Amino acid sequence: MTGAEFGALLKKGISGGFLFYGEETYLKHRYLEAVRKEIVPDPTLDAFNRYRFDERSYDPDALRGAISSFPMMAEKKLIELHSLPLSQMKSGEMSELTDALSSIAPDDGTVLILYTEPEEFDPGTPKRPSSLFKTLSGILTPVLFDRETPARLNKWITQHFAAEGVFASSDLALRLTDYVGKDMYALSGQIEKLAAYVRANGRDHLTDEDITLVACRYREPQAFDFANAILDGNLSEALSLLSEKKLRKEPPEIILSGVSTVFCDLLTLRLLYDNGCQPKEMSAKTGMHEYRVNLYLRTAVKKSASVYKKALSLCADADLRIKSTPLDPYVLLDRLVVETATLR
Repeated sequence: MTGAEFGALLKKGISGGFLFYGEETYLKHRYLEAVRKEIVPDPTLDAFNRYRFDERSYDPDALRGAISSFPMMAEKKLIELHSLPLSQMKSGEMSELTDALSSIAPDDGTVLILYTEPEEFDPGTPKRPSSLFKTLSGILTPVLFDRETPARLNKWITQHFAAEGVFASSDLALRLTDYVGKDMYALSGQIEKLAAYVRANGRDHLTDEDITLVACRYREPQAFDFANAILDGNLSEALSLLSEKKLRKEPPEIILSGVSTVFCDLLTLRLLYDNGCQPKEMSAKTGMHEYRVNLYLRTAVKKSASVYKKALSLCADADLRIKSTPLDPYVLLDRLVVETATLR
């Protein structure tokens, strides 16, 4: 199922479990927000009808309890699973998870979203799906959020400009993707900035000169690049990458989830390395592709396991503050970068 197909289904009414996966984080997050608004429209009932589990709070018994609970003053409840170390779960742990997920009844009012990032979940390919994808898709409905085609992305850009009261031709939409990139978070931020600039100058049509003058060229940073810059103590690079993520309006919890996942992977590889494991064996034990193992291992050996543990502890503290305090989450991420980059 594609994101668009899921959106159509959501309008009709959904129930059951879904696996969100794929590279287009913007759409994945937007559809998750749409699910939240649809299933728990009353924010005063959020604490009763929305359950959120992550790698620290997840427990199979607690998940079963959430699934078996009844919605309070509502027809449905929402359960979200985030940042689970799926590829690192042992067979017994995976069985406990799948057993819990299998307890979802078709019409019991439960909507469950297993939300994954590309770094956390390898689906394989359509012709050769991974064993993990086969296991989860046998229980949950998979929803693929792939990069949009050029034609769909072009249409999306012109529609977003129109919503801002600015006309952008198809040619200029293509020009914008060439200049900014195809990441939808980056594009949404640039569209908002460009539209504000055009309106401020008393116009309602975007020009090529506007793009050159106002838009920022963008290099898509990966979570590994960001984490690597932090661990190398390269504060200027790390803060620059974080600024690009802010520019894209990437949600703070998504940024933190990505870097935390990388730190977890680096810690795992460092511990395996300390125990004499070779890359092939590491790949077999972790479920990571051997190429990725070799890439991460070059960074993992630069620091001790204790450094990665401290980094993860700082990430956990930042996550708690983002979710439980009114502090600006991006300021908390800035602080996390500085604190983590100075670990020894």
